[in-house]
Amino acid sequence: MNWVLSPPTILGSCNNCLYKSPGACWLSPVSLSLNRASNYLTVKNAVRGMIMSGGHKPGDVLPSEFALADQFNVSRPTVHRAMRELMAEGMVQRKPRAGTVVSDPRKFVTGTVAVLSHEEFRSAHTRHWLSAMRDALLYDGLFVVPYVIGNDIVRAEQFVRMLVQRGISAAVLAPANRSDSRLLDILESAKVVTVVAGCFDDPEMRISYVSSDHTQGAGLLAGHVRELGHTKAAIIGNFGSQDAIARRDGFTEVFEAAGGSVPRRWQIHVSDYASVAQVTASMMGEKERPSVIFGTNDLIAMEVMVALHERGFKIPGDISVVGMGGEDWTRATISPMTTVEVPLAAEGSLIARTILARLANPQLPVEHVELDCRLIVRESCGAPAF
Repeated sequence: MNWVLSPPTILGSCNNCLYKSPGACWLSPVSLSLNRASNYLTVKNAVRGMIMSGGHKPGDVLPSEFALADQFNVSRPTVHRAMRELMAEGMVQRKPRAGTVVSDPRKFVTGTVAVLSHEEFRSAHTRHWLSAMRDALLYDGLFVVPYVIGNDIVRAEQFVRMLVQRGISAAVLAPANRSDSRLLDILESAKVVTVVAGCFDDPEMRISYVSSDHTQGAGLLAGHVRELGHTKAAIIGNFGSQDAIARRDGFTEVFEAAGGSVPRRWQIHVSDYASVAQVTASMMGEKERPSVIFGTNDLIAMEVMVALHERGFKIPGDISVVGMGGEDWTRATISPMTTVEVPLAAEGSLIARTILARLANPQLPVEHVELDCRLIVRESCGAPAF
């Protein structure tokens, strides 16, 4: 079967990564082509992703290099390099008078790594994280499959048990929350190599984790806003995960050590993004208000901005807003967002290396690795207006 070059035919829906709409899948050519820095990797990862997800079967003829170059808006030598690497991996082969034909990749795959998340893999940063992990593991014959397990712990336990019964080589919990000790118990009992993506400090669980240093990153933000003169801050976040708690506590510790105040009533937990507008409006309706609001991730900070804008507040003229994550789109928010870049791609690669090391030697000691974040200063945060 030949590929048809209309985007809907190429993309379809992806049963492996849960995204059903064209352009939403982290394996899709459309999503990957948005990152122009990748060049040949964009083509390589897109073609490989479609093969691994079953979108194209062994024996299918791929489009010509000229057609792929036109589709991805890259040069033919760039496509040739991508195809050459896929041939070296055994994913495709050249056949005289036929062209480039899909091999059977599954004979090269020795196992599966399940990536378990309570929320959808929405952000571009998260997709970079998945891609970095997938690339490192696939080279060693392990295929990464992300699953959204939701917040119903009973159903999540049932799902994890099903995965264990089917047989998985390793699991990544991304990130862990307070109730996930039960999921980790199931994986540990089945002797499944497991790594947590994000902080997980439970003295009763001997589990390796790889995380960005959320405390350090939030501290960078707190130091910056305090230097600008802010003395009263609010924090809005979902404090169900240890990552979010580390961001809240890291910001509060540095801000208050420098003479600022983050009152308990302004450390607001939200269970979903729809709640952000309501709590922002309620807080801004009080007689005493913060001069800066820290959204513990960029999406929350963006929702705060929208709620403030809809109520006539100027950013940063009336109030400052900062986020954390370093998403590319934060440059184009209502006021370009001051944020902290979290090194998720490096985190994904390091998780892959940790998994491979522990598969090779299950007796390795538990590791806790934290990577430094980087402050990005933009226009959403200025000197306090009052």
